[in-house]
Amino acid sequence: MDNTEVQWDILHSAVLHDVNVDPWDYILLALALMALFSLIHFFASQLVSVLLLLRHMVLGN
Repeated sequence: MDNTEVQWDILHSAVLHDVNVDPWDYILLALALMALFSLIHFFASQLVSVLLLLRHMVLGN
């Protein structure tokens, strides 16, 4: 085992706390977070559109 492998093992142990985690779990987590932020962005943009429409109706501009 060379020095790089030893460093990787130490890093792997420190980051994952000696838990066996499948790399696909990180990919699925990233996709889930992207979907969540996409939904938040969508609803926020819809809210802004409704508020702008209400302002237009109230002020008549």
